[in-house]
Amino acid sequence: MLITTELIVLKAVRYSDTASIVQTYSRQLGALSFKVSRPTRRSSVRSRAFFMPLSLLEVTLDYRPMHEIHLPREVQVVNTLSCVSYSAIGNAVALFCTDLLSRLLRTETVDEHMYSDLRTLLLKMDGLEKRDLASFHLEMLLTMIHHLGISPQTDEYRDGYVLNIHDGTFQQPCSSADLHYRSASHTLYLCLTQSGLYEILQSRKMRNELLNLLISHISYHYPILGDLRSPKILSELF
Repeated sequence: MLITTELIVLKAVRYSDTASIVQTYSRQLGALSFKVSRPTRRSSVRSRAFFMPLSLLEVTLDYRPMHEIHLPREVQVVNTLSCVSYSAIGNAVALFCTDLLSRLLRTETVDEHMYSDLRTLLLKMDGLEKRDLASFHLEMLLTMIHHLGISPQTDEYRDGYVLNIHDGTFQQPCSSADLHYRSASHTLYLCLTQSGLYEILQSRKMRNELLNLLISHISYHYPILGDLRSPKILSELF
C-alpha cells in the first residue's frame, strides 16, 4: 500500500558499509524506520536529508504494517535546520532533542496533535536568536511532558513547594534532598503557568536546574529514556 506521509528524522544507525537504519516519527503512521543508502559526495540533497537531525521530509513508501523496516520510494525535503551546522549551541540543542525524541518516540503510535506541535517547534528553531536558542530544548521537554500525559498539576502550588515526580504534584519539601529542587520547581511552575518561556529562562543556572528536574521527572515515568549523555554537553556549553 503506497502511503505519503510527512515525518521528522530522529536518528540514523549504521546497518552496513552502504546503508543505515533511520528512525523517524511520522504524522500518519507514528514511529517508522527506513533502510537508507549512506550518502556519498554525489548523493542528492534529498538523500542526505535522511541523515540531518530533525529534518522534516515528505516520504512516499510501500507501507506494510507487519514490516519493521521500510524502503522510501520518493522523498521531498520540507525543512532542514541550518542552525545545526553554523551554531555550536544549535548543534548541541539539536543533539539533545534528537537523543530525547529518538528514545521517547521509538514505539509511539499516531498522535497528530503531538506531531503538529513538534513540527511547529522545529520550524521556529532556525528563527531564534542565540540567547533564545539556548532554551529551545526546554520548550521541547515541556511540550513532550504535555503530550505524554505527565505534565505536573499546578493548582496547589505554593511558594517554596517542590515537584513530587512520583505523582506530578507540587508539595512542601519532605527532606533536605527536596530542597535541591526548590528553585527548579519554582521555575517549572512559572513556565507552566505563564507565557514568555524565553523571557523566564534568562540565566544559565535556571536552565540547567530546570533541565535536570525535567529529565528526572520524565525518567521516572518513562524508564526507556535511560541515561542521556547530551545534557552534560548542554550544561558545559551553557
